Amino acid sequence: NLHHLGGKIRKVIGNGKVWGLNIRYSNEPEILGTGGGIRKVLPLLGNVKDLLVINGDVVINADLKSLIKAHKSNQAIATLALREAPEQAQYGLLHYRQGQITSILGKPLPDKKSKTAHFTGLHILKTAPLQQLPLQKQLCVVQDYYVPALKAGQRLNAWVLKGYWSDCGTHTAIVQTAIALNSNVKNFPELKLAKVMAKKTSVK
Repeated sequence: NLHHLGGKIRKVIGNGKVWGLNIRYSNEPEILGTGGGIRKVLPLLGNVKDLLVINGDVVINADLKSLIKAHKSNQAIATLALREAPEQAQYGLLHYRQGQITSILGKPLPDKKSKTAHFTGLHILKTAPLQQLPLQKQLCVVQDYYVPALKAGQRLNAWVLKGYWSDCGTHTAIVQTAIALNSNVKNFPELKLAKVMAKKTSVK
């Protein structure tokens, strides 16, 4: 979805053909949030039954095949990639047990047997239930969709991330993440590919 500097993003990336991709854009003159943005793109997806979503301001190294397998293992309306870390509380705690989320931000009250983690911004959602969300309205996918769904007894899968994750929501965080990745390129071979692709687009 495009908002800030959307025109420049479209100009540089284009239709994605240089990467072997087919990229379509959803313009947001008014920010719709993590939930409203997802709802707005549903008409672009056709008959797609499951949608993989990742926040644009995170760097993550995840086993997507494992995540997809977990999502397809049952009838959960979504599978959220969670991360256990000492600083997890600053991102908002989720509780989970036996592969299932039991509480989000204290709603409903968590039981003592559940483990804690935070949401990484990577998730797979079934598209059909998303149709209930209103169009063209600013929504938070966690507060306005996942919390009510959990209270209503809907299943949300918990999949725990084992790889690297970094929140790049600030300039300082971007710099710190770049330093961390560049000093550990051998464990991130995809970075070499990313540099080659960046040259193809002549990003300045």
